[in-house]
Amino acid sequence: MKRPAFQVAPRVAKCPRSGIREIFTLANARAAGGETVYKLMIGVPDAKTPDTVINGTIAALKEQKTQYTANAGITELREAIARQVNSAHGLSVAADQVIVVPGAMAGLLFANFTIEPGSRILVPTPGYPNYKMQAGLTGLELLHYRLGIENGFQPDLDELDELLGSAGAPIGAILINSPGNPTGTVFNEDTITGIARLAEKHGVRIISDEVYKDIILDDELEHISPAKYAPDHTLLVGALSKKYSMTGMRVGFLIVPEHAIKDAEGIGEATVSCAPSICQWGGVAALEGDQSQVDGYDMQYRQRRDAIVSILAKAGLTFTRPNGAFYLMVDIGDAGLSSRDFALQLLHEKGVGVAFGSDFGPSDPQHPLYAACDRLIRIAFCSGSMDELRGGTARLCEFYRERCAPTAS
Repeated sequence: MKRPAFQVAPRVAKCPRSGIREIFTLANARAAGGETVYKLMIGVPDAKTPDTVINGTIAALKEQKTQYTANAGITELREAIARQVNSAHGLSVAADQVIVVPGAMAGLLFANFTIEPGSRILVPTPGYPNYKMQAGLTGLELLHYRLGIENGFQPDLDELDELLGSAGAPIGAILINSPGNPTGTVFNEDTITGIARLAEKHGVRIISDEVYKDIILDDELEHISPAKYAPDHTLLVGALSKKYSMTGMRVGFLIVPEHAIKDAEGIGEATVSCAPSICQWGGVAALEGDQSQVDGYDMQYRQRRDAIVSILAKAGLTFTRPNGAFYLMVDIGDAGLSSRDFALQLLHEKGVGVAFGSDFGPSDPQHPLYAACDRLIRIAFCSGSMDELRGGTARLCEFYRERCAPTAS
């Protein structure tokens, strides 16, 4: 074997890859071979990008708005984002606190860059797998905190307080995600105010991933940001990707306290220069245009959620009813399979793709929280027809019953 010309840095070589993509690739291969596949594993909305966004982007192209923008984004978009979060969520954000970035992933990365390497970062477990990836790439040590299915995936504030006060490397941040991926849980006000108090008590920043903040599935609930209660401690990450079904346009934002504005702008200058100019103008059109098209999308997500919940409940499976985003977690621990094996066999035998729970937990199988995640699988209900969602969920339930059925002696 030819000797490599150079060695990739361990922090890159050891970066875990997403199990969601593993199932996604296998499912696509089966579909390409002519098989019927129910794709319940990936959070890409199939709703159309609103006409206002398309028209705003095309207009920017025709008007030759194709050059670099300011590192922090165009003024019009920064102002529109500030108005939206202030009006919808009761914040007091100035436009110059808004840093436009190429997608929420860049916003999360920028937030990690504000932490001294070698520090610890608390991440929700189960939680979005990319949190683990970015922590390793930026030289941070992971400290997992538990989101228990028995508590509707709300964190235990006493456990968080204990972790924040634990011995070891300094803790640079607590990362929260509400509404949550993969849980679909909206953190309640007691949780958010409690986290804000803990951040102030322990002198740590909050990285608040709010990419699903505008997808609330129950009218009696509202999204609450820790920036409302601890604005000087909060780095708020958001995006237009999910609500406006424009995931490939890469329009995200990072809202920072006033004292961090120049530093956050500097990160953008050193890494990405700016978000795509024409997409920024599409973002302005998204926020300032007619909202009737996207308001209808929320109703679709609710209907899909309710259909899946009904099937799972009738089948007797243990799950949590999500009240935000478009994900749902199911406990399949009694099937006698690891979550990855469950997902692989479900795809092979029933043609149903789901994300396996261990992907959302610690990488080390010996970690105390690994087993709890390995009992779970995630369903995404943001794409596919109602018949496809019902069919895929019914097949999942059938597969689960088959695995739980006692074998004849």
